[in-house]
Amino acid sequence: MELLFMDPVFKEAIWGGTKLRDVFDYEIPSDTTGECWAISGHANGMSRVAGGRFDGKTLGELWNKEPEIFGNYPGSQVPLLIKIIDAKNDLSIQVHPDDAYAGEHENGTCWTANRVQKLLSDTMQKTRQKWRK
Repeated sequence: MELLFMDPVFKEAIWGGTKLRDVFDYEIPSDTTGECWAISGHANGMSRVAGGRFDGKTLGELWNKEPEIFGNYPGSQVPLLIKIIDAKNDLSIQVHPDDAYAGEHENGTCWTANRVQKLLSDTMQKTRQKWRK
């Protein structure tokens, strides 16, 4: 099997910078490029294969038409998004619960600062307990 090389997808943001160009030598679209989606199966920025027999095909196309490339992994979409983030400013903490947890504990995607703090605190306590064992 041949290696697949991807053309990255770039996302601009007001907090983005130029390190993706300056450090990683990517040709970025602007001086406010915040994210490089290096390998992406996400519908909002699907990676395309660069070269080889699958040149120009998206990961989604390969997922659907060539599932053996992915070891016939189950699912309807590529479960992969690898990012390199360039934040020239500090960013807020973001919490993305899975659908089951969000459905049970929240009524939407908006989380209060108190809820985020409690979740982080609970997670840190559980992690400390595991390390002490």
